Amino acid sequence: MPACRFGSRAGNRETEQDSLFASRVCERSFMPDIEKLGSFYLGRAHDVARREPTADLILYDAKDLVTHAVCVGMTGIGKTGLCVTLLEEEAIDGIPAIVIDPRGDLGKLLLTFPRLRAEDFQAWVSAEDASKNELSTETFAADQAAQWKKGLEA
Repeated sequence: MPACRFGSRAGNRETEQDSLFASRVCERSFMPDIEKLGSFYLGRAHDVARREPTADLILYDAKDLVTHAVCVGMTGIGKTGLCVTLLEEEAIDGIPAIVIDPRGDLGKLLLTFPRLRAEDFQAWVSAEDASKNELSTETFAADQAAQWKKGLEA
């Protein structure tokens, strides 16, 4: 990778944070064109032994798409993240998609609650889920609003 040097916020000495920022900006400026039509950027390869991403990009060629796809896996493995990434890349390329998501994870991503008020969540929470947690729907909606707020602040 070519050497890049950026000015420091700490006078003449470069801080570790400045160096990290510079390397990321430099890295992006020399990356291949991942936004060209037909090339889906899915992320980076991961070095399991070092527990960190590598510089190798994972690209998917749109010509390899089939008419149907199924994404299955264990809880927490990244199915929703993969599907969101694929759908975003398809949308960029103007490729239509019909999504069947029995759990509603992808559909919930379309919900927006700008003020994160409990009243906004109440129409969308499940009375059954509230009951399972021994809460009223109002209290369950307030809990969901608090969880979203905490997650967005993280």
